[in-house]
Amino acid sequence: NDHISDLLHIKYWVIIGCKYYDCTSLYTIEIPENTISIGKSLFSNCTNLQNVIIPKSLTFVGSSAFVRNYSPPLNVYISDLTNWCKIEFEDGGSQPLYGGGSLYVDGNLITDLEIPSDVKIISKNAFNGCGNIVNLTIGSNVETIEKSAFEYCQNLKSINISNSVTSIGYEAFQSCTNLTTITIPGTVECIGDQAFMKCKKLTIKGYADSCAQKYAKANKIHFVLINEWIKNVRISKHTIPYY
Repeated sequence: NDHISDLLHIKYWVIIGCKYYDCTSLYTIEIPENTISIGKSLFSNCTNLQNVIIPKSLTFVGSSAFVRNYSPPLNVYISDLTNWCKIEFEDGGSQPLYGGGSLYVDGNLITDLEIPSDVKIISKNAFNGCGNIVNLTIGSNVETIEKSAFEYCQNLKSINISNSVTSIGYEAFQSCTNLTTITIPGTVECIGDQAFMKCKKLTIKGYADSCAQKYAKANKIHFVLINEWIKNVRISKHTIPYY
């Protein structure tokens, strides 16, 4: 471990787990293109790790691959947001963002995240623990938000979901403690248990007799009818010209 350089270039298509477990001299990992899988616990307990560069070829990350208890959050660099949404992260510990990490797309820190229109499913744990997202817009073709997709995004404040979405998974937004508003369209037919658990500041906006209204009532979350919200907007006569 003492002889591993600060920048580690991994040269295998499938990286078997545990190889770099407990490697405290590892600071930056650049995983090259053509890597498709990262194994279980591969970088677990690399307590000084700071930066991870992820290729667009990656499709799977095994459980606990990036578990680093009591370590500073990671900077995660990607070039393909569409592919990132499709990666299968086996659990929260497999997600390098977990614990408040920062996500950079093409070198830019993302605070306003818009899911691309060519994404249909946001995979489980896709943004679990991401610390830099403030505003989230779900793309126009997304149908499913899977389990824990945005869990522990503690700086997330507002969400707009397109009317293509039909399902919000278990714990999808759990512990987004600064989340204040989410607009849920009438197309959503299923909201998983604990999807908004511990979102104590949350107001859900939706339609009468919708899945969103039923979920809000069952979980004692403040709910505002979209049509009532529009009717209650006060419009000054000075803002609309009279002809």
